[in-house]
Amino acid sequence: MRPVSTTSAASLMPPLLGPDEKAELESLMLDCLRGFYRAHGGAGLLAPGLTLVVRGDGVSLEPAAAASCIAQVEIRKLFTAICYLAGDAGGNGDVAVPEDALASLATEATSATAAQINKLG
Repeated sequence: MRPVSTTSAASLMPPLLGPDEKAELESLMLDCLRGFYRAHGGAGLLAPGLTLVVRGDGVSLEPAAAASCIAQVEIRKLFTAICYLAGDAGGNGDVAVPEDALASLATEATSATAAQINKLG
């Protein structure tokens, strides 16, 4: 008797985003984060609901979750942001993401959104 395979055809499909596409997505996200940082500062990045949104025409930061997009992730749900929010133990609101943490946010956001995109395939 032959063993029954638990591998589905879908699990054999290559991911929609390969290494090159993920690198490009990360670059787009970093550019978006830098632009927002310049305009609103590091505290602005921790605003409740601020979401990195991926659409067919690019990446944007929006004040709330998008109804129609390919993938999205709220900034405050990324590990790096959580660390800075946790640093505000006194609850005084004087917390901000430093500019040198933008690359980490972009990497985490890329992982989160790439996982969503790859599930589409």
